[in-house]
Amino acid sequence: MIETKIREKSIVTLLSSSAALSRRAQATLDELFGIAPFDTEIDSSAPPRTGFLNNKFHSLASKCSNSETILHFLSIQGSLDKEENQNLAVLSITGCSGSDAESIEESRASLVETMRKNWLKVVLKKSVGHKLEPSDIVGIGGGLPLLRAIDCASATSSTDDFLKEGKQGLKEITIPHFDNSLYPDGRSLLLTLSESSLTRPVVGLYQFQGGLTIRPLPAGTLDQVLPRPSLVFRCDNLEDNIKVLRNRGAITGKIGFNASRKGQVMVQHPYIPGLDLRLTETVAYSSSFPEAQEALLAGSLTELQNKNVLLEGGVENQEDAVPDLMNGVGDCWVEFRATMKQPLGFFKSRTKPSKPLKIAKAQDIPYE
Repeated sequence: MIETKIREKSIVTLLSSSAALSRRAQATLDELFGIAPFDTEIDSSAPPRTGFLNNKFHSLASKCSNSETILHFLSIQGSLDKEENQNLAVLSITGCSGSDAESIEESRASLVETMRKNWLKVVLKKSVGHKLEPSDIVGIGGGLPLLRAIDCASATSSTDDFLKEGKQGLKEITIPHFDNSLYPDGRSLLLTLSESSLTRPVVGLYQFQGGLTIRPLPAGTLDQVLPRPSLVFRCDNLEDNIKVLRNRGAITGKIGFNASRKGQVMVQHPYIPGLDLRLTETVAYSSSFPEAQEALLAGSLTELQNKNVLLEGGVENQEDAVPDLMNGVGDCWVEFRATMKQPLGFFKSRTKPSKPLKIAKAQDIPYE
């Protein structure tokens, strides 16, 4: 097996629908999680050899001082004008070892090279005012971000205590994807990560030298849509941070809690659309990840779900309930019409494995 090494500094590029959204998201991440804005001037002009796109890139960046991770907000002028449809999406995850500004320029240059190969689709979607998706730029579907494995020194930092004591920081990023999606070289996301020099603190996680870990999350066999990528931040005390987050306009909800362990807190804020934000006080890594209701309903038909299916219980949430006109009046034709709106479910080529699944048979062990 050939091992390719990824440089120590991780850069997560988020495709933003507009420069205004980038500024709002950057300020909100600083306010909620302490991810400080970048203090280095970044050239917003388009890189060379993109004249046919006739636009400029707008870049903003924030940096986690503990994990050394750079969050790069990249928007393309004129890509979207409708405020209600704007969101953020994971575009690329790269590793660099130069200065912060040089690392961002290097990350943008790699994106430009892939965009030049898909320039026609980008130009057509921009001309009709449609929202640009990461797959339009990198030319890869199935939720796969651009990963760039390049030679560097192996990761040697501690995998158990990468965050400085008493401070919070970006700990983990999850990448939901369809497991049969491939990169142009024929490799899957899991194969690309496994052949890199990223350390593996536990099974299923891949860690940069600075501390950021990548968690691939394959979708279910019958899933039609992908849940949002998750950014997991660490703090010292969940309860104290929940109060602070709520006072700053965020909506919080606990997930993954049981009698034996503490879970995570889901954080939603209108200025950071398209991303699933999590908060945890656990330093140790785990192979398990508490997925939200969005992932559980990824293979279901929206029209057949009650409008209050995701509403949390409790008296305090009853005021958020809304009447459902289809309650008690549904029939088989309702299901048929909802199914015909998503004909992709009839074709299994998208999620069908290349080889038939082998089902393991239980050993013939007598009962004791």
